[in-house]
Amino acid sequence: MKLNILLSCFLILTACQKNNYLENEKDSLSKIERTESSRRGSYTIGLNKDVIYLIQHENDTLNKRNVKNEWREINNLMNGISFNKIEEIKSPSQSFMRDGAAATSIKFDTKDSIFSTNKYDKGNPATDLKKLDDYLTKLSESLSK
Repeated sequence: MKLNILLSCFLILTACQKNNYLENEKDSLSKIERTESSRRGSYTIGLNKDVIYLIQHENDTLNKRNVKNEWREINNLMNGISFNKIEEIKSPSQSFMRDGAAATSIKFDTKDSIFSTNKYDKGNPATDLKKLDDYLTKLSESLSK
């Protein structure tokens, strides 16, 4: 009986520590960028808590605006994603290696480090990144109109 109680307490504490760790990571996020690149050029959407920007062909900045609500949504979509494991996430396909799709990656700037996903095909990220990728794609499409 005592062993069950101790084991339960240990599991609860471990779960709480993991959630706090992810929360602390999320709080340290200062900027996020999603970049697509192909032979035709590159396209980057980036945002932080104050500004969103679109860059085409590396230097042509298209839009900037205040994005507090969008930043909040990015932070919500980051739930369950650990920066330390981001580089371990495998791409489900690699057509970009044969020019079949644009190579896409997401970069996360934190207070202390920069983390980047492995490249993946445009529109086909790993399951862990799907909602975040879809949201960033939707944002870039709405701002480029």
